[in-house]
Amino acid sequence: MSSPEDKSRPDPFETRLRRARAWCYRAEAERPSGDLDVAFLFYWIAFNAAYAQDVPKSVLGEKTVEKTVFGRYLRNLTRRDGGAIRDAISGARLWPFVHSLLKDKHLWMPFWDNAHDESKCIDWEWKLDQNARSAHEALLRGDTHLTLTILFQRIYTLRNQVAHGGARWNSEYNRDTMKNAVRALESLVPLFITVMENNRDADWGTPHYRVYPIYWS
Repeated sequence: MSSPEDKSRPDPFETRLRRARAWCYRAEAERPSGDLDVAFLFYWIAFNAAYAQDVPKSVLGEKTVEKTVFGRYLRNLTRRDGGAIRDAISGARLWPFVHSLLKDKHLWMPFWDNAHDESKCIDWEWKLDQNARSAHEALLRGDTHLTLTILFQRIYTLRNQVAHGGARWNSEYNRDTMKNAVRALESLVPLFITVMENNRDADWGTPHYRVYPIYWS
């Protein structure tokens, strides 16, 4: 924490929250327009602002860093949320959307591997069913971290499809997927931020793109 008199060094945690909140507000502003693609991207940026940390890629490698930071953040949340995230996911308002995302073959990479080469991942359908079942069973036994990890792996695949130009804007082919993802993110990301606000003493890491003595806001 910066001292009260040290105005040149904003607190990293406050910077992280300010960024995440701002993108959440922008995502919520898209509701009247009905632009699911834009809302999805803004919610994902809010989530990214909440969890991203500076970790040397030379130590672990870029993909390993992403998975490690991603998993650590979700575990940090579920250790401190008092069951709020589990209640939200399993509730009648959100579970149908989460369940659809877990069962969506277009968010399952083995499906795409098989589509590109039929000799690969021929059992993708069975594995998808088992993976979705694992997420549900984990939720029932209170392992919310595992459920979240599987869910956000699905959403991350959609993020890659959209952000890397693998889907057309407002495509009729992914409307249900996008609707389900937005409903999940609009419920969970603000909840994640609330858990962070209520646990300021936890180690949430240092946010990306900080410039001493000023943190970009």
